[in-house]
Amino acid sequence: VSLVAFLMIFLPLHRTASLDARRNPLPHTVPVHVIWILRAQVGVVYVFGGIAKLNLDWLLDAQPLRIWLYNNGDLPLLGQFLQEVWAAYAVSWAGAFFDLTIVCWLLWKRSRPIAYVLLVVFHVMTWFIFPIGMFPWIMIVCSTIFFPPDWPRRALSTLLLRPVPPPSAIPTRVFRPTWTWYAMAAGLAFYALVQIAAPMRHLLYPGDVRWNEEGYRFAWRMMLTEKTGHTRFRVTDPSTGEEWLEYPEKYFTPLQVERMAYQPDMILSAAHRIASDMQGRGRAGVEVRADVFVAFNGRGAARLIDPDVDLAQIEPGVGPKSWILPAPDAF
Repeated sequence: VSLVAFLMIFLPLHRTASLDARRNPLPHTVPVHVIWILRAQVGVVYVFGGIAKLNLDWLLDAQPLRIWLYNNGDLPLLGQFLQEVWAAYAVSWAGAFFDLTIVCWLLWKRSRPIAYVLLVVFHVMTWFIFPIGMFPWIMIVCSTIFFPPDWPRRALSTLLLRPVPPPSAIPTRVFRPTWTWYAMAAGLAFYALVQIAAPMRHLLYPGDVRWNEEGYRFAWRMMLTEKTGHTRFRVTDPSTGEEWLEYPEKYFTPLQVERMAYQPDMILSAAHRIASDMQGRGRAGVEVRADVFVAFNGRGAARLIDPDVDLAQIEPGVGPKSWILPAPDAF
């Protein structure tokens, strides 16, 4: 939503079906690159979502879907099937195949209608089984960009039972690039580079991104992990030598505690919050260490954060975080 809203700043959205278009006597057609920019933006979501599923947990162990589907065994009609192991493998492989190929099927004219029907079924089913909010409906609507650009006009003609005239054609003219065209091309190239580089940046960090989450966000890595964590903080006052425990439930809401417990950057932020609170109580310079145990995709719990590191002295940044422990050997 944020990326499409950002693109809307620069797209000529006023040319058709707008008050500007009604007042402006000039042709109201939209350049074809506008359509392809939006198609690429939607395609990135699916392609990188599919690439992220190409891991051993997803393909060979059907995790975390084996956990999630089994927990939905009380659903009417589908519940008895969701608790079968074969169902988890079928959904895992089908989900990876769907994400990796759906853009190709939508781009091919002959397969587009069937592909879109399957897309709608896929997203409605995921919305029905998993609590993932508005994402399925957003993708159902945004994926209509792969249909011919005149489909809204044709749909409106059918709805009104009368033809809706197409916009006036732009007269053919010799193309002469200007500085604005070069600026736009450079901007699009940079934007495309960011869209590709951001989901791949986790390759620059050591370890498994699903465990340490370095480069996990803004990478279309959707529904890949089932994590549960338990976190407590050990606070030490160097001036007195006192040490005591602080529990995150004292500072945060239940949802914040649940999400923070397995995400290193949120754990660091929580440690800073505790240090700030202690300073406000007259205990400046306290040390805050974390005992964090995380269970991942059905495995046993393991330490996530180095318990000997004073998190109050660690500043957030984009570099590798040595205070995050490596994934366990059975990972």
